[in-house]
Amino acid sequence: MSDFDADLDVALALAQERHPDAAAEQWAAFANSVAYAVHGISGGFGGPSTREHVACAPYVGRRVGFAEATQALLDPDGPIFGPITDAHRAALRSEFCFDDAPPDRRALGL
Repeated sequence: MSDFDADLDVALALAQERHPDAAAEQWAAFANSVAYAVHGISGGFGGPSTREHVACAPYVGRRVGFAEATQALLDPDGPIFGPITDAHRAALRSEFCFDDAPPDRRALGL
């Protein structure tokens, strides 16, 4: 198994452990965003969603370590596990998004 695949799997398990009531689409967005922050490549578990696009934006052109990425992206008020914000609405208008959780779709007016 590659480091990329291992990081995806560990990140998914971490999201499920820390945010057990989150939607599966949020868990996928977290794992994919961690992979992007660490490896510069997203994907593996569904997506992209508006949450994934917003979460990955700070990592365009820069890489961080796994611990830094998970700490930042696990934030309960952050782009993945926090409320839908204007940044999510902007991502919906400008990016290809198709894997949003049903509650997120409602909040985004879809």
